Amino acid sequence: MAVVVEPLHRWLRRASGRILYGGGADPEAVHARLGARLAATSEPGEILAAAAVADAVAEATRAPYVRAELGAPGEPLRVVERGTPAPLAVSVPLRFQDEVLGALGSSGGDARVLTPLASHAGAALAAAHRAAALQRSRTLLVTAREEERRRISRDLHDGLGAFLAGIGFTVDAAGNALKADPERARSLLTQITAQVAEAGAGVRRLVRGLRPPELAQLGLAGAVEHTAATLGDGGVEIEITAADVSGLPAAVEVTAYLVAREALTNAVCHGGPRRCAVRLGRVAGGFELSVSDDGRGLGPEAVPGVGLTSMRERVEELDGKLTIDAAFGGGTVVTAWIPL
Repeated sequence: MAVVVEPLHRWLRRASGRILYGGGADPEAVHARLGARLAATSEPGEILAAAAVADAVAEATRAPYVRAELGAPGEPLRVVERGTPAPLAVSVPLRFQDEVLGALGSSGGDARVLTPLASHAGAALAAAHRAAALQRSRTLLVTAREEERRRISRDLHDGLGAFLAGIGFTVDAAGNALKADPERARSLLTQITAQVAEAGAGVRRLVRGLRPPELAQLGLAGAVEHTAATLGDGGVEIEITAADVSGLPAAVEVTAYLVAREALTNAVCHGGPRRCAVRLGRVAGGFELSVSDDGRGLGPEAVPGVGLTSMRERVEELDGKLTIDAAFGGGTVVTAWIPL
């Protein structure tokens, strides 16, 4: 009996594949071809992944027209088409978890066909999107590092280098005048003292640009408390809760401090709150910082400015995630998570 049933089962599956898919392929074969096409893309670009999806769907469904969209529904950033443009008979979202990444449609076929394909394609597109975002982040990081090196080199050459050269000439002049004109020598020594003081101030400015001095002197919790005390002079109550913030990597410590300072400054200066709360501490696998306030919050038409963009870029450079949400009862919550 089994000898008869198994071939019949295979024949029925092929027959259903011809009905649903317009060809001889069954769902497993279609998914296998889609996986092979995605794996064959030489680069993890979103447009290449979308093209592979469109090719696989066109081949599997044999629809005259297939359209893959990337971006928000109704406002695609990129469109990949296969075949002659025609009205779409079926369209399904390309999603990964709770995020809609685009849409997949065809002029023929069945939603029962496109839905599982879209599920596989959504995961592939999400991976491609994250790979592209990581590459962009790395490029920004390298660019920022080189720009910082250029700035330091310029400051050293034009600032400290010029001061030291001037001090050297003044020392020579003072030495030459020491016997012949002691009064001039004393004047030159006074000038050297002023030049050394100015050079020291330049070094301190340079060091401040590399690492906030309050962070080096007070530690992360102390530096945040110092910022809170300064901003709280206007009558805003700021509560700081810090747990296990010692021994953090330098990059994490600097990023956490700068994000906390920027978020607090934004809240106090633009939100009009009565109270702010800052929480710092390690969580499973990472370090988390949150700054919440009970102010006006961000309106739906708010456009991220330089400060918010800078916070997000700093966190993402460390493979972290920054979110900005409305607080319960009003206000804003800024949360940054950085992996350790």
